[in-house]
Amino acid sequence: MTVMVIVGLLMTMIVAIILPMMRSQNRTQAKLDTVQSAAVALYRIQRDLRQTYYDGTWACTTGSSASCTQPTTFGTTSAIAFPSAYKNGIGQFQLQTSGSSAGQPNWQGVMVYWIDSTGDLRWAFDPAPTGFTDEHVTSTTAAKAVADATTGVVTGTEIAANVQQLAVAIDLTKPNIISLEMQAQSTENGSVNKTTYRSDVLGRNN
Repeated sequence: MTVMVIVGLLMTMIVAIILPMMRSQNRTQAKLDTVQSAAVALYRIQRDLRQTYYDGTWACTTGSSASCTQPTTFGTTSAIAFPSAYKNGIGQFQLQTSGSSAGQPNWQGVMVYWIDSTGDLRWAFDPAPTGFTDEHVTSTTAAKAVADATTGVVTGTEIAANVQQLAVAIDLTKPNIISLEMQAQSTENGSVNKTTYRSDVLGRNN
């Protein structure tokens, strides 16, 4: 009996030591999953925003009746939309080759980033939403691009999983600055990690 009691005490001590170590590993893995997933998405959105006009960036709702506003402060949004000069949204950056605007971006369409119903961050490029002419993307044009992207009119592609929040803001007192905020979440064996990323991007000015 004495031996059994001693063995029981030893097993209890071992479990008490090992269990927190195992949980710590799960928390670390959850953190890594979140960081890796969101870092790739953040880099890509930053790259796109640097090449667009700061005052052509819109925060939008999703779905067939999407609506867009130009945010001056952070507020959780479902999608962001802005003009892009990248061919097909991901190809070579296009420049005008003649006339008084030679060397300026040759705008190709509207880029849309949004969080879908499962919490995944997706992107789509709409080359010709209603009302698109050049860099002058109105709220109506941005909303049409978002509607096209989120209802499947144009193809969407996932770039990050478990993104909980997406927000963008423009400080009109500091032209060219586009502020971006994103929150990602990861769960590993019951351990949950949330990480918020924020970045100020220098965009183009008209």
